[in-house]
Amino acid sequence: LGLMAGAPASGQTSSWLAERIGGLPGEHGFPGMTAGLTLPGGETLSAAAGLADRETSEVMTVDHVMAAGSTGKTFVAAGAIDLVLRGDLDLDAPVASWLSDQPWFNDLAHADRITPRLLLLHRSGIAEYYAQDEFNRRHAERLATDPDRYFTTDETIPIALAAGPI
Repeated sequence: LGLMAGAPASGQTSSWLAERIGGLPGEHGFPGMTAGLTLPGGETLSAAAGLADRETSEVMTVDHVMAAGSTGKTFVAAGAIDLVLRGDLDLDAPVASWLSDQPWFNDLAHADRITPRLLLLHRSGIAEYYAQDEFNRRHAERLATDPDRYFTTDETIPIALAAGPI
């Protein structure tokens, strides 16, 4: 995107960032977004663009709570590769080595064949919990009552398992 081209020096406002993201929702066909970055001096910029709710035309603000989406996948993959390079992770080892004592583990389809590699490639056969109606209901409820609380693995895995293997 060239988003960082001409990044402001410390002391400038978030309007610089708002200018750069303002047209992205319309250009790429999604309702709205927030963005934030930290400059080398430690100053944090944040901005929002588009709509928070298409039905009500509510404008997106930096105060809207949003799911992180797929951004975490990059960090998990980078961490896994670091562990592989250090010799601390075998991507083809069964995850049972680490997870077999979890209360939900035996409910996983083909649990004995799931490996870190399959998880990283999204080929483990486990449904995406966030695509399930049950998760969306719980998520909306949580946002209304306790927006800072995150979901634990013990909460999300059973939702994925209820969807059945994919």
